[in-house]
Amino acid sequence: AGLKRRQTVVVESSRKELLDSRLYRRTVADHEYWENYLTTDRYFKNMLSLPSSRIIRALSGPLASVALTSALVCTYETLRSQGVVPAEFPSILMPNNTPLQLTSFAVSLLLVFRTNQSYDRWWEARKIWGGVLNRVRDIVTQTVVFIPEDEKELRIAMRNWTIAFTRTLEAHLQGKLVSRDLKSNLENVLSPKELDMVMNSQHK
Repeated sequence: AGLKRRQTVVVESSRKELLDSRLYRRTVADHEYWENYLTTDRYFKNMLSLPSSRIIRALSGPLASVALTSALVCTYETLRSQGVVPAEFPSILMPNNTPLQLTSFAVSLLLVFRTNQSYDRWWEARKIWGGVLNRVRDIVTQTVVFIPEDEKELRIAMRNWTIAFTRTLEAHLQGKLVSRDLKSNLENVLSPKELDMVMNSQHK
């Protein structure tokens, strides 16, 4: 009974420390969240969020190249058909679409397989990352419970370095998309000396 009472006091006194670690957690999908999510307004919100999508930004170069090439071909063929461009200029359209008809089935199957493989890899990575976050939360919880309250500096150090580990690992896995913001994300977690040690590390 005494041990349980002591653990309860420690957990209650460190509730703020636990709440601080929730800043970078995902939103909990409660009933109110799902009511807002199932509204038809979400389509408009999703369309507005497309410019901030990392997938769109990663594919912006190839998409722009394909769109520009298509626009140039359409413009050239339109001007040629209207006589603006001399008839001596060759047409760049395919005279027969049979090759496309023969290969479209194979291409569609290839795209389906590639999409499934990509999703499987993403889902596997998501499960591993979720496991890492759950283990980190367990470490913080055990730190709060088992380290005595009078050793506050050790508890704070364990909490801060655990948070720094997750943010540093995220930056390491996602590369330039997140690593440029790593220092600003760790400024409110580590001391200036600790932050310099992390940023100057060759492998982080």
